[in-house]
Amino acid sequence: MRLDELLRQEPSLGLTLVGGPWDARAVEHVVIVDDLTELGRAPRGAIAILTRHASALAADYQLDLLLRRAGEAQLAALATYGPPSTSATAIRLADRTRVALLAVAPDRDLSEVAFELERNIRSGADAMLRRVVATLAVIEHTEQAGVDSILLAASEALGTEVRLGEPRDAPTRVAVMVDGRRHGYVFAEAADAAAGIGCRMVADAIARVRGAERSSPEGRARARAEVLTDALNAPADRLTDVINRARSIDMPIEGRHTVIALEVDNAADLVGALPTGDVEEMLLTLAHGAAEAIEPRWYAARVDAAILLVRMQRRAAAGSSGVPATDVAEAVIDRLVRQFPGIRTFCGVSDEHDAPAGLKTAAGEARSALATARAAARSNASVMFQDSTLRRVLVELLSSDPARASVNELLAPLDRLGPRRARTAVRTLQVYLDERGSLVRAGRVLHLHPNAVAYRIKGIRAKLDVDLDDADQRLALQLACRARLLTTARA
Repeated sequence: MRLDELLRQEPSLGLTLVGGPWDARAVEHVVIVDDLTELGRAPRGAIAILTRHASALAADYQLDLLLRRAGEAQLAALATYGPPSTSATAIRLADRTRVALLAVAPDRDLSEVAFELERNIRSGADAMLRRVVATLAVIEHTEQAGVDSILLAASEALGTEVRLGEPRDAPTRVAVMVDGRRHGYVFAEAADAAAGIGCRMVADAIARVRGAERSSPEGRARARAEVLTDALNAPADRLTDVINRARSIDMPIEGRHTVIALEVDNAADLVGALPTGDVEEMLLTLAHGAAEAIEPRWYAARVDAAILLVRMQRRAAAGSSGVPATDVAEAVIDRLVRQFPGIRTFCGVSDEHDAPAGLKTAAGEARSALATARAAARSNASVMFQDSTLRRVLVELLSSDPARASVNELLAPLDRLGPRRARTAVRTLQVYLDERGSLVRAGRVLHLHPNAVAYRIKGIRAKLDVDLDDADQRLALQLACRARLLTTARA
């Protein structure tokens, strides 16, 4: 427990900070000093309270000397009776020695102050022990549920957020080691002993989970699906952790990637007796099995409503891509149609891209191609991503978390209209901007009377917090509309 935490628990102790830091050292003891020569023997982390007699002697240069001794002994604080004021030299020394200089109110009894401080220190130690024990208990109960459950439960038990990743300035962090390799850090913003012990326990638990993931076929399949999902969704500051996890289960995430995105429109109608989750799991398993039957380099995950099949190749094999991804996609669709004759799928296929960032780009292209298939009502057939400079720029933009956030922020007022009305509004606005504000030309593209276009645009202007007459804002909005429609087109 640090001095500021200790005094917040008991604000009526009559102690005032005169100089030095509140939180430089943990407080571990309370000692009463009557003989000034004994100060240097006080234990590290102690609050040394001078008696009234000793406080009368601690004036001017003598106080400066005491602060130096307290700093050498690494005391947490030096408390003297008297008014809360002192010399500028003493204040500078308190800062330099990292010893809090406290003033004890003249009407406070020395034994009472010492007793209350000692009681609070003991209660702080008990609270720390309770947090550690609670963390151990929740880890034992949640370890089988996976890493996210461990982190959430430990955060609640410790009273501070515990995360897994690559921290820059976190005061508490512990490496997760699996088979001698680091898999990121468990870290917390709190810097007390309980947080340090808790992070160590969490890191050990995560290491056990990661080790188990590698020891069985089912565990490896589940681990690969989790890594794939995280690689597609992880922000930049967590990508290093994802790459390390991929390496540990032999996924060539730093190689070359091709993505097939597939959605089933009538999954709930296929097997009426099964819960939706079981039907989705069955479709994922069938699709992955069909892809692996052709090539053993495919990985599968479900992201939102889509099944994503990803072919990962090591750089050395990048010159020979193997079976065309469109042929694999057609084989997957054929397998699903044979299993469920009434199935209705839409499928998009990406180009090849390198490295983890390329994986996100490939996924964006596959989703864009899937949206094109929907817009063209091409069910049960694969559609290749249509390469064009603008579409590729937009897909690259959408692979960036800040860019997606900017698009969502710009179009948020329209999103509040609901999915169908929002898409109609975005499509109307995109065509209007593409036609440089011409109601007549926009009406021809949208098959609407110019007056109907004008009515829609008036409503859109009222909702958006942008100036359509400003060139920069107009361009940003035009790109946002195109980016949104690139991935959400529907028949």
